[in-house]
Amino acid sequence: MGALGDTGLIVGTLSGNNLYVPGAYIVKVGPQQIGVATGEGNFECYHIAIQGPAGSSFQIYIGDKFYDFVVNGDINSWDPSQPMKLVAGNTVYFYWNVSTGTPVPTVTMYFQTARLI
Repeated sequence: MGALGDTGLIVGTLSGNNLYVPGAYIVKVGPQQIGVATGEGNFECYHIAIQGPAGSSFQIYIGDKFYDFVVNGDINSWDPSQPMKLVAGNTVYFYWNVSTGTPVPTVTMYFQTARLI
């Protein structure tokens, strides 16, 4: 497995397109932020670092497909033993349940080449 880098810190914005709570925060992580070459094919997100307002929760979608729900949206991280499988061109959305509070939600994702199973 080879490290492919990270997205850097991505800051949430308020959006009526939030599928969890319309008007609440969204963090959108698209191909531009992921930065994985189209030729890479399959890859994994092996770690995610999250910060958001106290008492918040969020849902994760890959494109329009529901992927996960996280109760603790104020500070959290992803279990690297359960990587998120992705392909070039995917967009990952983090939909928070809040539109106020601090800090504004942020996400940093870390990628590696896909494991052979």
